[in-house]
Amino acid sequence: MLTAKNSPRTKPRRRPTKVNPTYARSLVEQVFREDMHAARVLSLANGVIGVLHAAVLAVHAIGQAYAKVANIQPKSGVK
Repeated sequence: MLTAKNSPRTKPRRRPTKVNPTYARSLVEQVFREDMHAARVLSLANGVIGVLHAAVLAVHAIGQAYAKVANIQPKSGVK
């Protein structure tokens, strides 16, 4: 008996590729460089990285996702 798991027609699911943090920072900097202070641009870029790597759009989850990418403590990422 063939089930959905072992059916020859199903393909393995690919994980979505993650965005490179350096690329995200440079993109946000290009867009907002002249309109915002440099520290705020960096903070916005870190938030973008967190959003792109988080599974849930909650502030805590975004901070934890950023912390994982940046190799820092989750508490610091949430701050």
